[in-house]
Amino acid sequence: MKLGFNEATSMGCSDLETDVRLGAEAGFDYIELRFDKIREYLKTHRVEQIRELLDECGIRPHALNAIYTYAELFGERDDPARRAGFEKEFLEALQLAKETGAGHIIVVPPMNPAGFTVPYGKNREDSVRDFSRIARELAKRAAPFGVRLCLEPVGAPKSSIRTVQDALEAVRAAESPLVGLTLDAYNLYMWQMDSCYGEIGQLEKEQIFAVHINNADDTGPSLEARKLCGSGVIDLGAFLGEIRKTGYDGMASVEVFCPEYWKMTPQELIPLAYRTTRAELERHGCL
Repeated sequence: MKLGFNEATSMGCSDLETDVRLGAEAGFDYIELRFDKIREYLKTHRVEQIRELLDECGIRPHALNAIYTYAELFGERDDPARRAGFEKEFLEALQLAKETGAGHIIVVPPMNPAGFTVPYGKNREDSVRDFSRIARELAKRAAPFGVRLCLEPVGAPKSSIRTVQDALEAVRAAESPLVGLTLDAYNLYMWQMDSCYGEIGQLEKEQIFAVHINNADDTGPSLEARKLCGSGVIDLGAFLGEIRKTGYDGMASVEVFCPEYWKMTPQELIPLAYRTTRAELERHGCL
């Protein structure tokens, strides 16, 4: 596998150019750029300068993070104004993915906005039906750009799509080679708060577009529970072992949302993220 750096890891202490330069210096093969950091960079730069910066530093872009969907999208009850706003945002994301050379966009399923641990509120069948409809429509819009969409199951109670199997149904419904999966160690762990990753081993490697690697503290489902590799409650050997069964050898990107890390300087944090991620992948025979 190839090592990637997801900009969420340094979200509170760095910016796009710093992430790119320090990520390349540390040894990362790929970087996953965030739309918020891109927008901030574009206040004083042009889009072409992102590609020039990446080329200069010798680090490759991967997925842009992230597009957040909602249950009514492209359905009979969709609000026209809300849909127009979403489609504008998605079109801009597709253009950025193409122009930066990233070529991928992470797509997050509908969530309950009431809170991280508040149940989504729809049954599994309706949730999968909604996300399948959304995936089909997004695939149509992505096709002219040649951009791949990485559907990411999120095991948190607030999520509509919590398992690999549910997300895979949406991938199949899209009927497009541009639609695949993102597998995140913690997001899948949250489904039952354990390291049962057996569904992954049944996938074909072509169905996996991106892997997010992280560990976590035993604090219950939360965005901030993620931590760098090296210690935690997640059995990353089980996670990576199932991915290896598929033959996948693409990007494994470190992604955490831990405010504690943002107290560090990016010069401290980004090399640490590289060392701990590389050590984990080496430990389990993934490099």
